[in-house]
Amino acid sequence: MTNALIKILYQTVISILILPCYLFAQYGSIGAVDARSMGMGKTYTAYSTGVYAIGLNPANLILEEDVFIQFVTPLPLPTVSVQGGISVLSLDEFNYFFGGVDGKSRILSEEEKQRLNSSFENGGYVSGGSSAQLFGFSVFAGEKVGAFGFAITDYSGGKGIIPSAIFDLALNGNPVDKVFDFSEAEVHSWWIRNYSLTYAGKFKDVGTGILEYITGGISFKYVQGFAYTGTERVGSYLTTSDKHEISGETDYLAFTSFSDNFGVDYSFDSTKSESHFDLFPAPAGTGFGVDFGLTFSLKEFASISIAITDLGSITWKNNAAKFYSDGSLFLDDLTDDSRVDSLFDKISATAEPVEEFSTGLASALRLGATFEISRLEDNNFPGHLLFALDYNQGFNNLPGNSTKPRISFGFEWQPFDGFPMLRTGLDYNEVEGINWALGLGFVTSLLEFHIATSSFQTTFTPGTSSIISGSLSSRWKIH
Repeated sequence: MTNALIKILYQTVISILILPCYLFAQYGSIGAVDARSMGMGKTYTAYSTGVYAIGLNPANLILEEDVFIQFVTPLPLPTVSVQGGISVLSLDEFNYFFGGVDGKSRILSEEEKQRLNSSFENGGYVSGGSSAQLFGFSVFAGEKVGAFGFAITDYSGGKGIIPSAIFDLALNGNPVDKVFDFSEAEVHSWWIRNYSLTYAGKFKDVGTGILEYITGGISFKYVQGFAYTGTERVGSYLTTSDKHEISGETDYLAFTSFSDNFGVDYSFDSTKSESHFDLFPAPAGTGFGVDFGLTFSLKEFASISIAITDLGSITWKNNAAKFYSDGSLFLDDLTDDSRVDSLFDKISATAEPVEEFSTGLASALRLGATFEISRLEDNNFPGHLLFALDYNQGFNNLPGNSTKPRISFGFEWQPFDGFPMLRTGLDYNEVEGINWALGLGFVTSLLEFHIATSSFQTTFTPGTSSIISGSLSSRWKIH
């Protein structure tokens, strides 16, 4: 009865996931960032300054006092980042287990089966991210007044968990009295746009001892959402018996909402619409968010920063729907097509319109520090050398975010003026493991641009990794 059970399990998972997970993500605690920060292993809380600090730590907007105005525009390089990955198998592992030998299927030994099984024990995690700053600027209005900034930034993306039950069935068949639990399943994806207005000020009167000054900042965000799909609850499972029977429960709830530009047609809606592209689509939902940040400058060679970002929510109203299923399952004859079809009907999601629903933003706590080694007395390093480290903790599991912490550290070195900035770093989180970042920055008095990857190990050894990333950034400066 394996083939019929596979079909049932497949239908269950498709119903739970409802829509494909788009491989993009919002900043959050693990998402994509600008190339300057990505080259440092996404170490940015104390490191990002000027217009690049918007969305990460608003307190650092004022930390480039020698620059009067900064602009981020699509030219000469757009400020875009992408990243994606899967936690299950690397390319080499996939080719080994499923690529065959001389055109024939590979016969696995018991040791190889055990090794393959262990890869799927925690299910399959798929995530990715894309961000694009369409426009941004900052103005330094003087030390007593502070700095002001504005940015329009798009984030689109998602994350999903494929239940380990699917892999369990594929590898081991359907043993007697086996429970296939789908509660691990999870999907969240969205496309949102932030309009951020930021202010930062400097407080020098508080300087005592090693502390020179404190900068504080706040960002207010108007958020437009153009698409969302996400699971709210998953509690489905199936069991097998020695009598060739299948029983279980189907229990899940998910929500979707889309801009009219997508031309989405639901089964309950008799009207038909066509998709069309627009640089400024009609929003499917709107909301507000806020960022807070503080940076403590220590004797010009070090700083410590703390920020809380994306506190807020989005209310989704346009083309909003819920998908749900709730009931018992039982099948005692896998050879009866009518009974199998009836079971499929019970598993399939019921779609209904809803007036509205709400989601949070990718809220996160950020802690960071920088240490500029080249400013220490009696140092032997030529040029500029800076070390930075970060701790990021998401408050939810929305796209680009994770409740599992991420830690990172990075270096930036410019041996002498006119030489490119060399950046590298490592970051770690439980989901994506350890990643090695590498980047270059080309800086002049008027223009700078940066390129980076946070997963250089993929470029160096593509067959052994399952993570890809890349980022470009540029900005204009008027002194």
